[in-house]
Amino acid sequence: MENYEINVLQQTPTSISNWLDFVALCFAKKGTPRKYFEKQLQTHHNSKEILILTTKTNNINNESDEKKKKTIILSTLCIFYITYNNKKITCGGIGSVCTHPEYQRKGLAKLLLLYTKQFLKEKNISITLLHSSKPALQNYYSKLGWNQIGIVKYGQWQINTDSCNDSNKNDDMLIRKATNDDLLVLQNLYKTFQELLFLKDRTLIDFEYIMKNAESNSKNNKNNNNKMAIINHDGYYVYVENNEVVAYCWCKNHQNNYQLVEFAVATAIFEQKKSQIYIQKIIEHVLLLDNDIINNQKLCEIQVPYMATKEILNWGNILVDESLTDWGWRYYVFNRDSNTTSNDIKDGDNNNNTNETMKKKFFSWRSDSF
Repeated sequence: MENYEINVLQQTPTSISNWLDFVALCFAKKGTPRKYFEKQLQTHHNSKEILILTTKTNNINNESDEKKKKTIILSTLCIFYITYNNKKITCGGIGSVCTHPEYQRKGLAKLLLLYTKQFLKEKNISITLLHSSKPALQNYYSKLGWNQIGIVKYGQWQINTDSCNDSNKNDDMLIRKATNDDLLVLQNLYKTFQELLFLKDRTLIDFEYIMKNAESNSKNNKNNNNKMAIINHDGYYVYVENNEVVAYCWCKNHQNNYQLVEFAVATAIFEQKKSQIYIQKIIEHVLLLDNDIINNQKLCEIQVPYMATKEILNWGNILVDESLTDWGWRYYVFNRDSNTTSNDIKDGDNNNNTNETMKKKFFSWRSDSF
């Protein structure tokens, strides 16, 4: 570290724009566009910090060289602070780990990651989390301490499209697209499932952002020239029963597959073990809106989070699909003696129980883990 220093980036419009340019340059070979990282920053609003590794400023001898006076980033990462279960747990999710192409293979990312672990420990973070789909990077992160494996399983839920035509015949119920007037109801239903499924905390602003983003995705899907039938009606749909919203879900197109992104039901429905029935009715309604799906397919397969739907909620007709299993998550739970809040995620008195809790609930499904 004698030639380098690590600092928190002061977030101004100019510094963020420059940082996005740097990250896009580092990921150019992979093909990840700048908009991807920009969207990631917007999603997490103010709950993030960006660490940058630079050359030490006192190593710059020529003070008259204006170019050298600039802070030149060599390596960086972004920490997303995510709280779970009414702020009982705070996760330091790490993303956008990259090094300038000309400075790679010099151990700079390693310096930055090891620094980050101590940085998060001093902030009393419960857990730190990384993800990569590449085995080489997974092993690299494991060697640096992120050695617990979080597994996200997906299953296939088959829905007979013949039943879609009967999905909205009850006079006492209505299925419709959610509006801004439903935001508070969505948040309350979400909180009902939060502890059960170990979901991250959400504000009304979060729901509003997600709804706007879904609208944008829906418009893009409608303009898609791909002939394969896809779900065009992206976003939240609600189940209204006796003039009250009692369930909602969001089923979207994901890489030309249908994926259940999120759902929640009222407490009474959950206690009666009818959550699957209500969510299926909503999905059938959404599928009915897309005639191409109904006309082309007898059975529609929906990708669902296996642990959440099958193992925790005991839904039927869910078959695990090993090809969809995500092995990429690596995490580190801070020591219970380190004055962190890791005791909040204990499910017993030893680390084995902690890990089992993490594997079953924290990684219930990918879209909400990080």
